[in-house]
Amino acid sequence: MYKSLINSINNLNESSYVIDLLVITIKSDIKIINFWKNKASIITVPNYIIKDRHNFKNLTKKFNELINQSKNYDTLIIIESDVYVKKNTLYNLIENLKKII
Repeated sequence: MYKSLINSINNLNESSYVIDLLVITIKSDIKIINFWKNKASIITVPNYIIKDRHNFKNLTKKFNELINQSKNYDTLIIIESDVYVKKNTLYNLIENLKKII
């Protein structure tokens, strides 16, 4: 999944867009931390137990942290770690956002 996202990011970097990447993950997720090291800013949050399907209280904390970190940007795009993106996904998303902003 991450490699497809990197391909989409690289495609976006070939355009005139300037992007910053921020990854928020739990402290114990070493796989994600190691993958994104030197590719993005990483914020770790305390580990939490996922009850049933999701632990919404802790998920909300992660999203609030992301929003707080992105207040100085024009656009915030959130991509969950289980979402597959194609090469042109980010570019097309930003192009279409420009049409409505």
